[in-house]
Amino acid sequence: MLLDRLVLSGGEEVSTVTLPFEELRAGSGTTRSRVVSGSWLVIGTLFESSSGRSQLVKHICLVCQNVDCKSRGSEEIMKQLNEKVAERGLGDVEVRPYMCFGACQDGPNIVLYPEKSWYAGVQPGDLNDIVGHLAGGPDVKRLDKIDPSLKELIYQLLDTGVF
Repeated sequence: MLLDRLVLSGGEEVSTVTLPFEELRAGSGTTRSRVVSGSWLVIGTLFESSSGRSQLVKHICLVCQNVDCKSRGSEEIMKQLNEKVAERGLGDVEVRPYMCFGACQDGPNIVLYPEKSWYAGVQPGDLNDIVGHLAGGPDVKRLDKIDPSLKELIYQLLDTGVF
């Protein structure tokens, strides 16, 4: 979700939720941010849009629920992920099922959006690290094994709102 206007704590406005490092300011309320490709992605903060409504930029955690991923335990992974997100109190994280990412051979697959992190071959033992990432910790590099061209294709699809 991209906001049409972002108001920072000093009243300064920017036009996107991805800000260069120099433009990031501490705001009021709960703010979590992380470095993504040399920029800061501000996640989990209420921002006012030009329509006057506050909007929350969320992590959307998509868990593949196609036949191959289900046969490898994605239903249980999704259930446990929901529980762990609730236990951590991550109110800005929404766990959703996704039909298929097209990397069945590498499943179960989880994609974090709008951040665009893809985790493949996820097992229940990986969930604490993934939830740690959702809470502002580091990427789980060992689970990033998908071909970049497939990732880019799926990310472009997600950018259109197909999820």
